[in-house]
Amino acid sequence: MAKIEGRGGGVLRLRDDFYFWASWILLGCLCFLIFYLYQEEYKFERILDTKTILGVIGTLGGAFLGAYFAGKYTVKSVREQINYDAAKEKEKEKVSQQKYDVFLNMHLKLMRKEVSRISFFRNLHLSHNPYNVDPLKEIEAVLYKLKEITRTLLSIDLKYISVENYKLLAEINEKIYDIEINFQGHLATEEDEAKNHISMAVHQADHLIYIINESLKSSTGTLEGTEKK
Repeated sequence: MAKIEGRGGGVLRLRDDFYFWASWILLGCLCFLIFYLYQEEYKFERILDTKTILGVIGTLGGAFLGAYFAGKYTVKSVREQINYDAAKEKEKEKVSQQKYDVFLNMHLKLMRKEVSRISFFRNLHLSHNPYNVDPLKEIEAVLYKLKEITRTLLSIDLKYISVENYKLLAEINEKIYDIEINFQGHLATEEDEAKNHISMAVHQADHLIYIINESLKSSTGTLEGTEKK
């Protein structure tokens, strides 16, 4: 075997020597212990009597039962806390949805007022106009307000908007889009075709008023007719 030189080799030799002598010392101690037990006729009954065994079993059993019931109680408490938090959050969302219903109804009434103006300005546009207003610009302003109201209603956190109300807003938004498309068609065409487009816009506006009235009726439980101008 090659001879190991230098500081590293010396360290390795010292380590090997330590393990060698430590092994022999431990082996000697073990032999001495066996010889001592044999000479003294040492009996394990002196320390492992029935009382001791039962005591150990009782201690371990008590520790196990204590840990079991403590863990079971902890799991039950955590589960109850989770259920309580979930119920509390659900109740909070329910209250928020009820508040949103009031908020929605208020804006639906405002929207209904604006939509009813479309028919008025259409008639003003197609007949004699005694007022110092541009009916077409007024209709554009109405459409802008309707889209602003819709954006406001949809700006609320969606978890506070019920599925029914969200479907309602989607339907309203679609009707506003249809009104705007027909109004743009009126501006882009002439004569009879233009009249058809503006008439379709008014028809869509009347349908939107109907949708709003039905929503208000179902939410309040009372029949609400079309609001007078």
